Amino acid sequence: MADSTPRASLAFLAPVVLVTLAALWFVSSFTASMVLASGSPAAALAWWPTDSARNGVAGRLVLNEPSPSDAAAAVALSNEVLERSPVSAAAARNLALATLLQGDLGAARRIIALGEGLSRRDVPTQMWLIEDRVQAGDIPGALVHYHRAMQTSRDTRETLLPVLAQAASDPVIARSLAATFVRRPEWWSDFLGRFVATTDSPESLMLIARGLRLDPRSDIDRARLVTIYQRAAILGDAAGARGLFLQVTGQRSQALLVNDGGFEQGRGMPPFDWALADESDRAGVRETRPGATGAVALTLTGNQGKEVARQLLALAPGRYRLTARVGAVGPGLLSPPTVSVACASGDQGLVESSRFPPATAPTPMAMDFAIDRACRGQWLIISSAANVGFLSDEPWIDDIRVVPATR
Repeated sequence: MADSTPRASLAFLAPVVLVTLAALWFVSSFTASMVLASGSPAAALAWWPTDSARNGVAGRLVLNEPSPSDAAAAVALSNEVLERSPVSAAAARNLALATLLQGDLGAARRIIALGEGLSRRDVPTQMWLIEDRVQAGDIPGALVHYHRAMQTSRDTRETLLPVLAQAASDPVIARSLAATFVRRPEWWSDFLGRFVATTDSPESLMLIARGLRLDPRSDIDRARLVTIYQRAAILGDAAGARGLFLQVTGQRSQALLVNDGGFEQGRGMPPFDWALADESDRAGVRETRPGATGAVALTLTGNQGKEVARQLLALAPGRYRLTARVGAVGPGLLSPPTVSVACASGDQGLVESSRFPPATAPTPMAMDFAIDRACRGQWLIISSAANVGFLSDEPWIDDIRVVPATR
């Protein structure tokens, strides 16, 4: 049986971290490139007998399945550097890895901790500590070193963020990460984009989103919230996303199953606010209409029977009744406008659809429908009329409500 602990969720990070650690040693070091070019550590030191060269040689010696003699030589070189320069984080890191290869994990951990005390900005040291905390199953500890590595180097983010985004689909990891985001580290936005696009866990998505405390008054935060809501709908958690929507918009009650059914608010945060079409052949326009409830109604422009508005609902299984007020639905249309309910996830498709009744004056309409357990999240869709020619007056709809049906 597979291990379901957080450590198992993080274990796949180990080889990635080690490979990156090795790459960073050589990419970031001028001396390392010279060592590689020479193919001989001894020759490199003969040509360039500096502490930087010694660090580069020690780093090379402990890679690629080193022999005991290689590990011993790396220990000697690192100690030599530290005797002259006790603040060399690179020498401490090399000494720790060589000590680990000699089989003394306890001593290696003490040395790397001392190395981090010399410099928290040494990325390879942080990568080591990530690996160590991962292997220990210490999620908060690993995240501390993720943070330090990514604060130090933007290039490091390209390696670590995809791995962290994948790991955060484990809710245990997401919960710790959400606590980290309270402090808004510099890299949080880059992480969020990757995570929302790839996560398959609605629980983790909600944990991260709530931890970030995004502000819908900010244009960029509002856009982030929209992508979170949409991803949650795809993952079948419209209810959780709607709860977040109500929280960030300051709505305390979930009694209204349709948001802004009178089209008065226009916050512009779909899918729980209305998403309105604005195309040359169709549009949903908030405007004053005689007989409407409140200041405005939604005018449905276009004559091709296309969608002009939609909103995501989060209805529990059961029977419901939709009511609305419509107007300007003239005679002779090929097809009047429609209101439809369709499942937002899975393959359930259309639940129910109803045409507007003829309405030369403001007229009520109603539609009964049922939601089953497989339909987790529903689209409420309004479509325009279909007609051969232009309409002399555009139909409108207002005061949409959905309530549990009474038997």
